[in-house]
Amino acid sequence: MARLVCNLAWFFLACGFAFGQASPESVDQEWRSYGHDPGGMRFSRLNQINRANVQKLQRVWTYHTGETNWSSFSGPQHIQAFETTPLMVDGVVYFTTPASRAIALDAETGKEIWIFDPFSGASGKRGTLQNRGVSYWEGNSPVACGGEGGKLDKRIFFVALDGRLFALDPLTGKPCKGFGNKGAVNLREGVADKWPEGRYEVTSPP
Repeated sequence: MARLVCNLAWFFLACGFAFGQASPESVDQEWRSYGHDPGGMRFSRLNQINRANVQKLQRVWTYHTGETNWSSFSGPQHIQAFETTPLMVDGVVYFTTPASRAIALDAETGKEIWIFDPFSGASGKRGTLQNRGVSYWEGNSPVACGGEGGKLDKRIFFVALDGRLFALDPLTGKPCKGFGNKGAVNLREGVADKWPEGRYEVTSPP
């Protein structure tokens, strides 16, 4: 969990000077894909943090997932490394936890906006505790996730460790009803459904 705090702290220190600035280049101030952009270039034009001032940065806020000891869920694998790559879109940070939960935070304050737990109130195994993040998508859709069709649709895609692909509303964290079966597609179907006890896990962003 120390790695979680460190990773998130440095992520926001690197982005912190961009919060609250409204400009036509706001997309360049965000991190919308793994590797920053669909091409995975890992390049940002932000330059307010540089070699001269990086040592003066201070931690603004810290967020704890509460997963330091979830032995009741995973037995001996109750502590796993935090390997997610957070995304930052429209002032909101999205990331996943080793226990396969998706979380959204206010990027400026660190305040929790929502948590989506695909195993909440349902039976099933969480599998090996590791999950490396979500994917962001926007475009036109016949049935928008958070409203009427025909308008710009935004979604957070997230794969649970049991192979279910979810489309989530970025504002609420609720599954998009028009996607798959009540917001989810079971990736095991047609691939691993003949071996119900076999391991089929997706640990990286879709």
